[in-house]
Amino acid sequence: MPYQIVSITNQAQQQNGIDISFNSTVPFATIFTTQLSVFGKLKNLLLTRLGERPLQPNFGTDLFKILFEVNSDELQQEIENYILPKISYWLPEVNVNEIQVKTNSDDPTMEYSIIISINYTVNGINTSSLTLTANESGMLQIQQGQ
Repeated sequence: MPYQIVSITNQAQQQNGIDISFNSTVPFATIFTTQLSVFGKLKNLLLTRLGERPLQPNFGTDLFKILFEVNSDELQQEIENYILPKISYWLPEVNVNEIQVKTNSDDPTMEYSIIISINYTVNGINTSSLTLTANESGMLQIQQGQ
């Protein structure tokens, strides 16, 4: 079953660039802050499968493969091993402070769900977080903050 991608962001006021919007009638929404710009870059990196981007076969992650693996204690280390090298290579301005993975070992009601929270700093100044939630109903939700 394919995943439906939902992105939730909070907009500020100063225009800074454009973003690809998954749940809007406008295909390219305006980005207003540096934090939203970095959030968009992280979202793009995490949702791009390896080999999907033409002429850049190493851009992206194998995160979609991990989402269908057995929900176990080893999953957090596997996710960190997939995500950390990619972020440090493709987004050097982003420093990952912490990656938290919540699985059914943390919450037994999450048998077929996973929550990945990435706490990061942009150029050592702006601290923010990205939360990716995948559940059994085929919803892959990415949102800024907790």
